[in-house]
Amino acid sequence: MCSALVEPRPPTFFDLYSHGLALPDEIDDFIDRWHEDASSRASSLPLHEFLGLTRDEYEIWVLDPDVLPHVLIARREARPLPEVMSQYLDAFPLAARASDIATIKALRSWLAKRLLP
Repeated sequence: MCSALVEPRPPTFFDLYSHGLALPDEIDDFIDRWHEDASSRASSLPLHEFLGLTRDEYEIWVLDPDVLPHVLIARREARPLPEVMSQYLDAFPLAARASDIATIKALRSWLAKRLLP
């Protein structure tokens, strides 16, 4: 029987973030690392996987980087991301809505696509 050593994967951004070991803006360092290290395992993965995000989580983060806490809530509570995002958007303060109208429209569009039967 052959027992090959499997090298553990390094922690992703989201691994660190979810344990309080990375701040939200440190995701940019991971993205830079993915772009710069073309010869490593990093470049063999899609960016969202390298960051530790699902495709949907990555898409919503691109629309609004402030959603990372809601992604974490969805994971920790084992709730669908669209459900968590719907509650987030419903609770968005009216004063903030006027200043962030483009972001809100983009988030609502993302949400509508996920809630279709």
